[in-house]
Amino acid sequence: MTFREALDAIESGSRVRREAWHQGRLWIGRQEKDGFAEYVMCHVDGDRPIEWPLAMGRADWCAEDWVIIETGTSAS
Repeated sequence: MTFREALDAIESGSRVRREAWHQGRLWIGRQEKDGFAEYVMCHVDGDRPIEWPLAMGRADWCAEDWVIIETGTSAS
């Protein structure tokens, strides 16, 4: 799927990642805090997700290998 489709999936509550990204341990999600929403990059460290502001490269924006991953799993 394209990144536009991936954004739509995130808005619907899904987590998305690129096929090439670390077997599901890295994904993009939506975080809401204090009435504001932002897209965040997440990485699982053991059982605990670590989140930071979304920063992607050009290849990610144009890629068409985005997939939805199951919430609560570390692999697709």
